[in-house]
Amino acid sequence: MKGADEARVCIGDRFSWGEAVLEITQPRSAVGRWLNRLYLRNLVPFVTRVGTGTAEARRMMDYFWDTIENCVPPEVILDTLRNA
Repeated sequence: MKGADEARVCIGDRFSWGEAVLEITQPRSAVGRWLNRLYLRNLVPFVTRVGTGTAEARRMMDYFWDTIENCVPPEVILDTLRNA
């Protein structure tokens, strides 16, 4: 993601490439987060690697997951702003 700074990419951000739109989101339920983690951490990188035949695609998907996994939930940001 050329030009994207991992310190600035957060839940709710949207990125567009042509007709494709990527939105950074996280499910609210624990089961949803677990399934999301399984899907994005394992299945999507594997399919991407096999489908494209390049390690760079797998690395990009790993970066994408690391960015999602380490984002601060919107509720924490809003509570912090309210209490500031």
